[in-house]
Amino acid sequence: MGVHGMCWALLLVWEWNYARHYAADFKEIELKVPPLTQVFISATAFLFDNQALIGFGLVVFLAIDAAILYRLDHPSIRKVFRELWSGIVGGLPLMILLFSATGMNLPYLKVLANLSVPSVDEDEPSKEEFARLQGSWRLTNAERAGRPVAERATLDFQRAPGRGVQQFRWTHNGQTASGYPELDFRGKPKWITFIFTTGPDQAKRQRGIYKMAGGELILCLAPPDALGDDLPEEFATQDNDCVLYRFRRVEPGK
Repeated sequence: MGVHGMCWALLLVWEWNYARHYAADFKEIELKVPPLTQVFISATAFLFDNQALIGFGLVVFLAIDAAILYRLDHPSIRKVFRELWSGIVGGLPLMILLFSATGMNLPYLKVLANLSVPSVDEDEPSKEEFARLQGSWRLTNAERAGRPVAERATLDFQRAPGRGVQQFRWTHNGQTASGYPELDFRGKPKWITFIFTTGPDQAKRQRGIYKMAGGELILCLAPPDALGDDLPEEFATQDNDCVLYRFRRVEPGK
């Protein structure tokens, strides 16, 4: 019975401590989670909110387990039945723990599966193009379906500390997202892909065209994960679902 109790206690320690912190981290960084992860988050919340009830139930269950093991120890009962019962009672919490740990790590695995980090081995034209984007930009106006829309946004481009790769931070209408940009600037128009690793669109890619003119950064972006005919062909929004953004560079100290 002692081994059975340790297995169930290990499961509760995981759920009450580690799994709960996973859930808090997901909420803090606004990470969308798969359905399986959400099931374990809900279960963890229930277990944490009802610790006394769960603890009492575990004590009662282990008492019943002890009684059953005592009965199965009788010489008239085959040993295989005792081993079978012991395997079920001891293995079940470990199996739940395995599924819970997998479920809690699925969001991170999803991000890694969809994440394409730009190479640090950039050629000189790439370095020059990223250098032009480097810094902070503030939205001056936006357009959707050919009409002005009231939106607030800032966009920052910088190199990730210690990694040498470009990253961006986008604050849009009070929500913050970050990730890695990819540029295709050798054709006309120039293309940019925002690869989101955090925020409402985490693990998605938002593609569009960009240009820099007169101190402005102009972006025409399709909806996240849009492809083919849904991508912009010009800096216009009358006949598509794209949004046109005009940013002006924020000078340091302002």
